Amino acid sequence: MKNIFLKAICLAAVLTVMTSCDSDSVFYHGDQSLVGFNKTEARLPVYAAEDNKSNVLYVEVGATAVADHDRTFKIEVDEASTTALPSYYTIDQSTLFIPAGEYIGKIKITGNYDAIPELVRNTITLNLIEVQDADTYNDDKMQCVVSIYQGCIKPIADKYSISVYDPTSVPAFDAVLKPVADVDNTYSIGNLWGDFVAAATGQASLAGQYPWPAEIEIRCDNSVIVLCTDSGTRPVGTSGTGTYDEGTKSINVTIDEHVFTNPMMVSIDLIAK
Repeated sequence: MKNIFLKAICLAAVLTVMTSCDSDSVFYHGDQSLVGFNKTEARLPVYAAEDNKSNVLYVEVGATAVADHDRTFKIEVDEASTTALPSYYTIDQSTLFIPAGEYIGKIKITGNYDAIPELVRNTITLNLIEVQDADTYNDDKMQCVVSIYQGCIKPIADKYSISVYDPTSVPAFDAVLKPVADVDNTYSIGNLWGDFVAAATGQASLAGQYPWPAEIEIRCDNSVIVLCTDSGTRPVGTSGTGTYDEGTKSINVTIDEHVFTNPMMVSIDLIAK
């Protein structure tokens, strides 16, 4: 372990600067009105009535200039890449416009819990095909893929004791998982693996460096997805999987790290306190 070299810090800094400019927002394009979906991906968890939660998603279509009148737009469901059946959802056709004086129109999509199969995630692929009075279309934001599935409620502990036990043991530390806004059963943590780098290299001077910020998503079948949220040396996105124990509220995950030149799989336990 001690002979594994970390990637250059300067590379991490460059990549951070480059990716920090990325955004899901629609950008200005000179003096023209640029239009497109504000996000290219969205999630619609659909809950049972007794859960008393909203089954509605608003998909935003944005323009970079306002108008003194409502601007209607047209969308289509891309059948070739849509796996959700029409019975799973309803698109409110009366919401297909950008109100006068506004930059954003909101497409209302309502999920039908009883029609959606359990433990299966389907997609609705929406294409933006026309916007009234549009000057320019943002080619990168003409499609939005909505993931639709039965939602569930997975309560977690107020605090966790985290242990990294493979391939390097790290002293246990306490942490709190913070709910991610507007995403069900998904929690953020600033550092999932503690001082793993210091332990793996045997260099105490690296303590507190190279944290692993992540989001942990607990799915209805108690499987867990780990999303790396660092845009430095690591690829942002799905970086690990695991399981959730409903009885103990504990979580076990294995992440595929990319801090070291030769990436390795790291096993982590989050024990409810």
